[in-house]
Order: sequence, then structure tokens, then C-alpha cells
Amino acid sequence: MDTEQQQAHDIVTAIVHLALSLELKIVAEGIETQSHFNGLKALGCHLGQGYFMCRPMPMNNFFTKFIDDIDDIDDIDVA
Repeated sequence: MDTEQQQAHDIVTAIVHLALSLELKIVAEGIETQSHFNGLKALGCHLGQGYFMCRPMPMNNFFTKFIDDIDDIDDIDVA
């Protein structure tokens, strides 16, 4: 991990710990990779959204896609 990535990780970790200490629900936005998902889940994020879960799509495809994929997402809610 380079310095910039480490700083970003440290900032996210601090924000998540602060939110958890205040007993707030945490929504992680912009999750783009399995690695991001796993890291945020490990930190204790409650909710998440981003391209990793689903790319933007036409409204008429949303319900079909959501119902088909709902069993593929575990241990973190999709916001």
C-alpha cells in the first residue's frame, strides 16, 4: 500500500470508528471492488452501495436484477 492509499485507509478507519463509538449506522458509498467491500465489512460498516453491488441500469431492469441478485449479497445491506 502506498502512502496515499495508507492515508485514505487511515481516514476511513477513523471515521468508521468514530461513527461506531457514537452508535451511528454507517453507509459506505462508492464500493467498487471486492477488496473495498471486504475492508469496509471488516471495519463494521452497516450499509454499502457502489458499482461492486450493481452498475446503474434502466428502471425497467431494476426489479428483475434486484430480485435475482439479492441472495448473492451477504453480511452487508445495500443502500
